[in-house]
Amino acid sequence: ALPISIPAPVGEPAGSASATDANTKTVVEADSADDKAEMVGNTDGGDPPALKEVTDPKTAGPSADAVKNSNVAVAKMTSDSALVFAIGDDGTPVQINKDAVIGAQQTIVCAPTYRVRMDTVDDMAVTLVGPSKIHWTGGVGEKPVLHVDYGRVLLEAIKPESSINVVINGKSLTLDFPGIESLVAMTIAHFRAPGFDPLNVANHINTVGVFVAQGKVGLAEDGSQTELATGQRWVRRGNEPAVTSETKTPLDWINPVDPNDQSLEASAREALLGLMIPDQPVEISLREATMFRRSEAGALAARTLLSIGRPDVFFGGDGMLSQADQRSYWSDHYAALQNAIDRDAETAKRVYDAIERMDAGNSKTLFQLLVGFSQKQLEGGGDEILVRNLDSPSMSVRALALENLRKITGVTLSYRAEQDNAARRGQAIKKWEARLRKQDIRWAAP
Repeated sequence: ALPISIPAPVGEPAGSASATDANTKTVVEADSADDKAEMVGNTDGGDPPALKEVTDPKTAGPSADAVKNSNVAVAKMTSDSALVFAIGDDGTPVQINKDAVIGAQQTIVCAPTYRVRMDTVDDMAVTLVGPSKIHWTGGVGEKPVLHVDYGRVLLEAIKPESSINVVINGKSLTLDFPGIESLVAMTIAHFRAPGFDPLNVANHINTVGVFVAQGKVGLAEDGSQTELATGQRWVRRGNEPAVTSETKTPLDWINPVDPNDQSLEASAREALLGLMIPDQPVEISLREATMFRRSEAGALAARTLLSIGRPDVFFGGDGMLSQADQRSYWSDHYAALQNAIDRDAETAKRVYDAIERMDAGNSKTLFQLLVGFSQKQLEGGGDEILVRNLDSPSMSVRALALENLRKITGVTLSYRAEQDNAARRGQAIKKWEARLRKQDIRWAAP
């Protein structure tokens, strides 16, 4: 087949040969320098820097103050039935349980679908709704500062006239709670347009949302004070000025989990907790849990591994995207992986490295499928690449190609990515080829 000319795949290092295999056409670079310059801020996608330009930050040894402050207690875990980890300086996770004391400088990760409450020394209740990641700073005699890396957090005052200092994306907020009846829901969301290179820090936009579910709260930022009441929302998108608005749409994740919940999600949470073996390294317990006979527990174990920085669990011959019994959870896995690469360039690089390590032959194709395609890239031949990947010999490639098509069009046309028999896949692929000929694989107009 002749090469098709569309913008270079964003998972491809600049200046290198495009990824090719029997199911992916050659993709050649077509954008001019001017086109590339205006990629940030539009929806056309851009070419990536060479992978070597995005490296893990160098970490200096801890200062004497940091070592001293790490022993300062800032909070205590007060809830049980949660899967929560303290992450060591070397990245090793350790499971913590009810009554555990949290120290300053200690990174805490709450696993997906779980929630955990921690009561702070300055009379605030902080509830993490997973997946979420935080840490505190503060020394002896200092007011603790909560740093939220990602996720959802509920804030309540244990005593009247309490306050909490929060840092998100390097910017500080102070929330004042006049009474104990106030409840604040805080969300940190990450956005990257489809087709934009996640290895480029300029392509990531973070949004901070503060919603008052009940009561009144004062919010201070950069010297400005905003009073918020029940039903009001404060939102800051990137570096834009914050906007306050009214909303009548409740957040479904605010309410505590029903102890009588009999859902599959609740069953998975309970099963995974039971599979965590005391005195065994967390990572080993989670990896063993991915092979559990109940696929919902295995799926949750895999996404928990992702939350502690182990994305390799999804890739390779034994990865979750290559397991037919995980097909019901591929959409969840795809969403979790996309959320990870949307978070920041460092996390995106970690995901790319994991794919390269576990499935080098398909690494660029798989990363491209996680990055997605802009409208311009679809019009330039990306739609054909997606349809061709439905017939890839790799189940993980087929699964991610289908998830892209589902996200773009809203349908699957009865295609089954877990079907290894090419002849049996053929009928559904013909439906996608018909849609391709009609140029009907496009993002809906906003």
